Amino acid sequence: MRGLLLKLHSGRVIACCAVLAIGIFPLVANSTGVEEEEGWSPIQVVEPESWLEEGTQVPTFPEKASLFEVEVAGGYPFQVYLDSKTLTVGKDGVVRYTVVLQSSGGARNILFEGIHCSRRQYRRYAYGIDETWSPFQDSDWVTITGGGQDRYRFVLYRNYLCDTSGTALTVQDIRRRLRAVGSFGYEDY
Repeated sequence: MRGLLLKLHSGRVIACCAVLAIGIFPLVANSTGVEEEEGWSPIQVVEPESWLEEGTQVPTFPEKASLFEVEVAGGYPFQVYLDSKTLTVGKDGVVRYTVVLQSSGGARNILFEGIHCSRRQYRRYAYGIDETWSPFQDSDWVTITGGGQDRYRFVLYRNYLCDTSGTALTVQDIRRRLRAVGSFGYEDY
């Protein structure tokens, strides 16, 4: 009888260890250091194989009256502003926008980019200098990570441009989120 109880007890211990290992593995597997919510992983979205990107034209240069500040926590070295006038959502599911990144010293990087929500990828189309756009040559789609210089793109992807199913929001919904979360205005542009 004692041997039977010991075998049952050992089986329960092994089962408990297996359950704990399965529960802890996802926490250890996230090596990027960025906590991601359920549903935000590009692996969970299935897209038709025949996706084709639309042609893209650069927008007008951003005006300070249409810039919304986007909060990027965690000591991000730039202030981030999204131009609400240049927002578009293409039939290809790509949200295109102009972003202004300003350093604490006042230097500005102005980029025209796109985020493909269902693939969790971004592409840079052009950068701005002296109110003129210069196209990026051979810019590829790159997976959005949560850290480093990509952090603002991850915040845009997760908080403003896409829903948890990997679908691009409408321009109206994106502007609504910008007004609700971000602060309007850019003083020194």
